[in-house]
Amino acid sequence: MATSLPTAAAVRSVVCDLGDAMPEGALVIETSTSGPTFANAASARLARRGVRFVDCPVSGKAPELPILVGGTPGVPGEAEAVLEHAAASIVRLGVLGAGNSVKLLQQYVKYARFLVAAEALTFAAHEGLDIEATVEVLSAGTGAQPGLASAEEYFLQDAAALLRRAPVSTISKDVELARAMFSDAGFHSQSFDSLAEFFLAADSDDMHDRPYPEVIDLLPHFRFAQESRHDHR
Repeated sequence: MATSLPTAAAVRSVVCDLGDAMPEGALVIETSTSGPTFANAASARLARRGVRFVDCPVSGKAPELPILVGGTPGVPGEAEAVLEHAAASIVRLGVLGAGNSVKLLQQYVKYARFLVAAEALTFAAHEGLDIEATVEVLSAGTGAQPGLASAEEYFLQDAAALLRRAPVSTISKDVELARAMFSDAGFHSQSFDSLAEFFLAADSDDMHDRPYPEVIDLLPHFRFAQESRHDHR
């Protein structure tokens, strides 16, 4: 059985209720956007009946449709070939629930970028700037893609690429200028406040002249509560 449902409640109801009624050896392929906690709970529940479960959320739209498999090659068993025919690509993410985790991260990045772009254009409209020209600059200029690319370079340990990025001091300078511009216009943005707080705090003696993507070193301290940190040693 393959499911693709619009809400978390529908996913829970269909997967658990129908899964409980399926015969031993059956397979549930869950392609909705859901959460890793649910994937693990559903898998444990269905396993008691001998029913297999795999999270396989889809990303994008057909025919360019990647499937994010929470597992290694072969995990969907006899359905592996079906997935290969149904998708433009398959990304196997190693463990149960990882498909849902990565799909949610993808959505987070997409909607965060949307919100920041929307706020920037809201400000432009408020200030009477030419919206078409502003969109052209934002799309073609240095602000279009490098944010994600810079984070990728850090996590992929591309030292040569990181060295080409501006230093933290440049980012903090730009942030200060943007903050003054927004303040003068009476414009308030919680997402910008969060960005400014982080980069200005990161601009320390140790970080001042380092490539700005290296502020990622500080994110565990800024974004994770002490009591909930995982010990990765």
